[in-house]
Amino acid sequence: LSHNVAFIEIKTHKTELLKKGTPYRGKDVYSMSSDLSGGISQVLNQRDNFQKHFATHKMNTPDAEFETFNSKCVVLMGMVDDLDKNQMKSFELLRSNSKDVEIITFDELLRRFEKLQELMSGKATDSKKATPKVKVAPKVAPKKTASKKAAAKKARRNTKS
Repeated sequence: LSHNVAFIEIKTHKTELLKKGTPYRGKDVYSMSSDLSGGISQVLNQRDNFQKHFATHKMNTPDAEFETFNSKCVVLMGMVDDLDKNQMKSFELLRSNSKDVEIITFDELLRRFEKLQELMSGKATDSKKATPKVKVAPKVAPKKTASKKAAAKKARRNTKS
């Protein structure tokens, strides 16, 4: 494993991802909650402070095997299951455009652990076995239309002459 440091800001599963109430614009544009924007700012600030004092940390703990190579920042909070379709769209747009901070929700993390447990216990479905086999229908010659039949008959007559 890497010895690179990561910074994780953990809120609760009940923490709101988006501001409650009416949309910011229209019917489908929602703003991030103050807890989410605060969590992002907080974890970025923690990383910044650590990187500024990294040399001191490293000198004070000579046996420590840690590094800071563009360390990852994560905010763990809220539940996507609490969002409706329009809120989910806004949340995904916010999250996918968060360049330096990965935003993960508790229900997503739970699903990841469940999938990992399935894989480790051998209960996960094998994608190769789960793929249904497609039966290929035998090729059938296309039906001849009246004009094609007449042309074929004429061609046979011409070859006999």
